[in-house]
Amino acid sequence: MSKEKMITSSNLVDDYVDRADFEYFHDQTMEPYIRTVLDNTVRNMKIGSQEFNIFVSKDFKEKYGTVLRVSNLKDISEIMMGFAVHDGQEFKLDVRIIKSNDNSIYYDLGLGKLVHINVNGWEIIDPPYPMFKKFSHQKEQSKPLKSNKEDFENIDQFINIENEEQKYLFKVNLITCFIPGFPHPIEFLHGEQGSAKSTLTKIKKSLIDPSVLNSISLNKDNELIQAVSHHYYPTFDNLSVLKKQTSDLLCRFVTGEGYSRRKLYTDDDDIIYQYMRCITLNGINQVATQPDLLDRGLIFELKTILPENRKCEQDIFKKFEDLKPKILGSIFSIVSASLKEFDSIILENPPRMADFTKWGCAVSKAMGLSEERFLNAYRHNTQLKNNIAIESSPIALPVIELMKDKNQIEITATELYYDLKAVADTIGIDTKSHYYPKDPNWLWRRLKEIRPNLLEYGIQVDKIDEFRNERGRLIRLEKLNGI
Repeated sequence: MSKEKMITSSNLVDDYVDRADFEYFHDQTMEPYIRTVLDNTVRNMKIGSQEFNIFVSKDFKEKYGTVLRVSNLKDISEIMMGFAVHDGQEFKLDVRIIKSNDNSIYYDLGLGKLVHINVNGWEIIDPPYPMFKKFSHQKEQSKPLKSNKEDFENIDQFINIENEEQKYLFKVNLITCFIPGFPHPIEFLHGEQGSAKSTLTKIKKSLIDPSVLNSISLNKDNELIQAVSHHYYPTFDNLSVLKKQTSDLLCRFVTGEGYSRRKLYTDDDDIIYQYMRCITLNGINQVATQPDLLDRGLIFELKTILPENRKCEQDIFKKFEDLKPKILGSIFSIVSASLKEFDSIILENPPRMADFTKWGCAVSKAMGLSEERFLNAYRHNTQLKNNIAIESSPIALPVIELMKDKNQIEITATELYYDLKAVADTIGIDTKSHYYPKDPNWLWRRLKEIRPNLLEYGIQVDKIDEFRNERGRLIRLEKLNGI
C-alpha cells in the first residue's frame, strides 16, 4: 500500500483523533472544543473553527509528512465533535472574565495565564481547567504588578470628567466591570468635539478587555449579537442616533438574556448566545433617550479640552501603558477587598440596578470611601437620567403640563389622548413624529414606558382595570407628596 493511501485511510484518522495530548470537552451551549498545547501554551479551540482547521492541517502534516485532504479534515472534525459533545466534560466558557462557584474571579491575561482573585488577594496562575473562549481580535493584557490601592488614582489623569462626583462614579463603575455575574449599567459618555471621548473609551477598553478592535459598529442585529458575544467589554464610538430596536438589544446584552439563530439556512441547528456584558456608548450628544435604556445606564459628561492643553494620543497612550501594570494591580487589589466587603452591604429600598448598587457600595468601601458617597453619586446620576427621559418623551412633558393645576384626574384613554395632544401643540411638541402615539390605543403603551420617570417626578399613572363605564376604561393621574 502506498504512503498516500495509508494517509487517507480510516485507521490513520483514528490514530490522529486518539492522541493522548488531546482533551475533548464542550461548553454550556454544547459547542465542541479541543484542549491541547500550541506554541508551549495550553489552548482551547472550537472544533470546526478556522483556528482549529489551520492547527489540524499543520499538525497533521508535521506528524505524518503529508498534506491533509479536505475529506479527511471533515472526518476528523466530525469524530472529534462526537467525542467532545458525548464523551467530553462540560465547562462553562466566557470571554476575558468569569466568576467561579467559590466566589473567586478569574481574569484572562492571554497566552495561557490568568489572574486569580479572591478575598485573600490576587495572583497570576496557569488555568486549572478550560475557562475562556479565544478570538482573533483579542490582545494579551499587560502583566499586572503588585501595588497599593492608591496607585489606582493614576487613572485620574486620563479621565476628562470635570465634575468630581461623576469622576468618582466613573472610577467605581470601571472597577465593577472586573466583577462579572450581574447586570452592569450601560455607560453613556457625551461631550463636545475635542473632549477626548474616544480616547477615554480606548483607555478603558485597554484596561478591561484589550483588543485590536477598539469599537464595534451598530450594524445588522445578527452581526451585532455575534460581535458582542466576542467581547466582554464592547464599545460603540461616535454615535449620533440609536434606533429603538438597537436600544432594546443593548438592554438585553446587560441582563444576560439568551439569543439563538440557525447556524445555516440548510439545517435546523441553532447557535446559542447568552452573556452579560459591560458596555460603553459615546457621542457628542446624549444618544440614549429611551427610558428603559436610560434606566440601565450611567451618564457622564466630558469637558472640552482647550487647544493649548491638547496632547497627541500617541503620547497619552505611551504614558498610560507605562502606568497600566500598577493600575491593573491596584484594581485587582480593590476587587479583592470588594469581595470581602460585599456581604456586609445591606441596602434598604434598593433601586432597579440593585446588584450594581450593592457592588458599588462594596467597591467604594474597598477604595477607603463610604457607602453613602456612592449612593449619593448614583442617586444624582439617576436624577440626571430621569430628567433626560422626561425631556426626551413627547408624552411626559404634556402630562406634567396637564397636571400643573390638578391633583388627580380619572379619564378615559381617548379623552386623555386628545387632552395631551392639545397641550403638546401649545408647548411645541411635534405630535406628527413617529414616536408620538397615533391614536388612543397606543397612548397607554407610551405612558407605561415613562411611568417610572413620571413617578420620580411626583406623578403616578395607573390604569383602573376593575372599573369601566360607558366611556371606557379609565386612567388615573395623581400628584404625590404634595408636589
